Amino acid sequence: RLQLALDKLQAPRRNDADEVPLAHWWHGLRERYASADIDFEAGIEDDVWIPEEVFDTVAENLLENARYKRLSEPGIRIRARLRSDASGVRLEVHDSGSPIPARTAALLFESVVESRTGLGIGLHQASRAARAHGYRLSLTENRRGVGFELSSAGSEPKPVRGGS
Repeated sequence: RLQLALDKLQAPRRNDADEVPLAHWWHGLRERYASADIDFEAGIEDDVWIPEEVFDTVAENLLENARYKRLSEPGIRIRARLRSDASGVRLEVHDSGSPIPARTAALLFESVVESRTGLGIGLHQASRAARAHGYRLSLTENRRGVGFELSSAGSEPKPVRGGS
């Protein structure tokens, strides 16, 4: 598993054959986390094709990190929010817990960071994969309440024909 992650870090690839309709992906994510006490909210005006592996990698990293934080900070709320409209696609994950230390936050997407909970490569790998597919992963809030966003980085998403 470590070698697979390292290989992906070396050469994230774009493969349009692995794209799925956004609404279909969102439904699957909600099902996978149905018992995880996460608030899901969606506003999908435009159903577009998205790179499934990128969205899975980012969402799972962010949601699992927040769930792990909940173990040491019982009672924090976790929210996943999805928006798709004429301005693009945005996936937000927010938790109501403590902030990420400033030194760690500055390096989250640029290099491997030390982690008590894993190998410290998850968000770095997710960010690289997102960039390779025309998306941007960013830390949008870092105070009491931490927020991340995956957004289309100026590229025009492909609409899903006939909806889903």
